[in-house]
Amino acid sequence: MSMLSDMVNFIYESIIIAQKGKMSVAYSLIRKPSKDQLCLLEQILVNQEEFFQRFSIMEIPAPMI
Repeated sequence: MSMLSDMVNFIYESIIIAQKGKMSVAYSLIRKPSKDQLCLLEQILVNQEEFFQRFSIMEIPAPMI
Protein backbone atom coordinates (compact mmCIF):
# COMPACT_ATOMS: atom_id res chain seq x y z
CA MET A 1 0.00 0.00 0.00
CA SER A 2 2.86 2.38 0.71
CA MET A 3 4.18 1.89 -2.83
CA LEU A 4 0.90 3.12 -4.24
CA SER A 5 0.79 6.15 -1.96
CA ASP A 6 4.41 6.98 -2.85
CA MET A 7 3.55 6.74 -6.55
CA VAL A 8 0.52 9.01 -6.16
CA ASN A 9 2.58 11.49 -4.14
CA PHE A 10 5.30 11.68 -6.82
CA ILE A 11 2.68 12.18 -9.54
CA TYR A 12 0.94 14.91 -7.54
CA GLU A 13 4.20 16.76 -6.87
CA SER A 14 5.10 16.42 -10.55
CA ILE A 15 1.84 18.10 -11.57
CA ILE A 16 2.39 20.95 -9.09
CA ILE A 17 5.96 21.52 -10.31
CA ALA A 18 4.84 21.37 -13.97
CA GLN A 19 2.30 24.11 -13.28
CA LYS A 20 5.17 26.27 -12.04
CA GLY A 21 6.97 25.70 -15.34
CA LYS A 22 9.85 23.54 -14.10
CA MET A 23 9.39 20.79 -16.66
CA SER A 24 12.68 18.94 -16.20
CA VAL A 25 12.03 18.53 -12.46
CA ALA A 26 8.44 17.49 -13.18
CA TYR A 27 9.64 14.90 -15.67
CA SER A 28 12.11 13.49 -13.14
CA LEU A 29 9.40 13.22 -10.51
CA ILE A 30 6.97 11.49 -12.87
CA ARG A 31 9.68 9.11 -14.08
CA LYS A 32 10.73 7.82 -10.66
CA PRO A 33 7.60 5.85 -9.69
CA SER A 34 7.24 4.34 -13.14
CA LYS A 35 10.88 3.29 -13.15
CA ASP A 36 11.01 1.91 -9.61
CA GLN A 37 7.59 0.57 -8.75
CA LEU A 38 5.51 -0.01 -11.86
CA CYS A 39 7.22 -3.29 -12.73
CA LEU A 40 6.62 -4.66 -9.25
CA LEU A 41 2.95 -3.62 -9.27
CA GLU A 42 2.49 -5.25 -12.68
CA GLN A 43 3.92 -8.52 -11.36
CA ILE A 44 1.49 -8.44 -8.44
CA LEU A 45 -1.50 -7.68 -10.68
CA VAL A 46 -0.69 -10.31 -13.30
CA ASN A 47 -0.23 -13.26 -10.98
CA GLN A 48 -0.70 -12.63 -7.27
CA GLU A 49 -0.35 -16.26 -6.23
CA GLU A 50 3.02 -16.72 -7.94
CA PHE A 51 4.34 -13.40 -6.68
CA PHE A 52 3.49 -14.13 -3.06
CA GLN A 53 4.89 -17.65 -3.34
CA ARG A 54 8.21 -16.33 -4.65
CA PHE A 55 8.23 -13.57 -2.04
CA SER A 56 7.52 -15.93 0.86
CA ILE A 57 10.30 -18.43 0.00
CA MET A 58 13.04 -15.83 -0.25
CA GLU A 59 15.66 -16.34 2.42
CA ILE A 60 16.65 -13.45 4.61
CA PRO A 61 20.42 -13.34 4.99
CA ALA A 62 21.80 -13.52 8.51
CA PRO A 63 23.31 -10.27 9.76
CA MET A 64 27.08 -10.08 9.63
CA ILE A 65 28.65 -9.50 13.00
